[in-house]
Amino acid sequence: MSELDYNFSGRDYTARFEALITRLREEVPQLTDLNHSDAGISILRLLARESDQLAFYIDEAFREGYVELARFMQSLIDIAKTVDILPKITSSAQNTLTLTRKPNFSDQLLIPRFSSFTRPDGVTYLVDQDVTLPVDEESIDAEVTQGTLVTLSLEPGDFEISEITGRAQYNLGANVAAGTVAIWHGETPTYWTEIDSFWRSLSTDYHFRLELFAEPVNNEFNTVYLVLGDGVEGKQLPPSTLSVQFLRTAAENGNAGYGMITGVPSDLIEKITATNGDPATGGGPVESISDFRRRIPRVVQTQRRGLTTTDYEALIESIAGVKHCQALDRNYGSQYPHLYMKLFIVSEGGGPMSDQLEILITAKCCDWGHLGAWTGRYIISDAVEVPVNITCRIGIVAGYSSQAVISAVQAALTSLLSTNSQIIAGTLSYSDIHSTALSVAGVSWADIDLPLADVSAGNGEILTAGTMTVTAA
Repeated sequence: MSELDYNFSGRDYTARFEALITRLREEVPQLTDLNHSDAGISILRLLARESDQLAFYIDEAFREGYVELARFMQSLIDIAKTVDILPKITSSAQNTLTLTRKPNFSDQLLIPRFSSFTRPDGVTYLVDQDVTLPVDEESIDAEVTQGTLVTLSLEPGDFEISEITGRAQYNLGANVAAGTVAIWHGETPTYWTEIDSFWRSLSTDYHFRLELFAEPVNNEFNTVYLVLGDGVEGKQLPPSTLSVQFLRTAAENGNAGYGMITGVPSDLIEKITATNGDPATGGGPVESISDFRRRIPRVVQTQRRGLTTTDYEALIESIAGVKHCQALDRNYGSQYPHLYMKLFIVSEGGGPMSDQLEILITAKCCDWGHLGAWTGRYIISDAVEVPVNITCRIGIVAGYSSQAVISAVQAALTSLLSTNSQIIAGTLSYSDIHSTALSVAGVSWADIDLPLADVSAGNGEILTAGTMTVTAA
């Protein structure tokens, strides 16, 4: 048989079958019965079918190796880990509670760390640090984080060693809140440090990181692995029992409006009342595949340092709890000091940043930023929400409930103006409004009366949903 000339074009069933028939005619010219009912031809058809299927699998596996083409979150995670970029895990809502003494209670009161305050639906918010209400004060503020406390005691044998990296890892489960994991060992506690890369870790360093695993583990998706070093880059296993503490969060469901957190722990219910004067914000889900795909090349280019405005945007958007960031330098304004970086932030779920998130962003700027460690050079503000009112008339397909279709159109338009769909200084296209209304099941036609053109947000502004007026013609 002559030497085969391989090429990778025409790998579908028809092309493979024709190539096999051509090869058969070349190699066995005396075979003239090429009828489809012939057993040999049937075998060739089966081979062509299997070749088509294998080519499909090869293509699917091949595309999972590229950031632009990968369809599965775990593929993107594996690609990004080669350059030590990790997806954002779930973030907890945070805010400040005002705790006020009741008239019949006059003593000094200690509110311990992790005291649990609640919403009417049972969602819990834990105090970040011990808080004392002095005798001479009627109220005090306490910073809280949404979640439930999880405490584990792990023995070295509880960890599995990754066959690929050689690192010890333990599955903490889903909905682990970013920034809340603390681990330590020993009677005189030695605390481990959370890092995002082991490349600077020494064999004597007690370092750990949190890695998202998107595939199901024990019927649970988006679980988080606690990963230790490999003994060369970071300590591999603790010398004794490892204590682990973290919050398991309700993610975006933990965001709450003004005055929603009023439930007081049972042992404090006769002594104080609680309320939140600011909304609880920053609670968000695991980073979406589209957001992670967009962020990977941007973070790679920053090299973990902030220099240009795009560097700052990529790095700040890597912080759990931050949805959008716009960075502007002194060319866009004249604030004190003369040299500064202005950052506009949209937190997960919208609304104003919590004090805790603003402090974290400032710390990251001082760590990464080219303007040094003086916090005054980083001016951090909430993006200004600009409501967009939409008025439209729609036609209803026969057989559909008018009220149901109208409600669906209003929901679709509101979603179009959510923080998941809009960016800071973005533009809402008139055609997007029309196509969104028209895409709802039961809508035969749509006319948009307001706005009459594209709507653009300025620097530091983000478009949000205003009044949605939908009428059936």
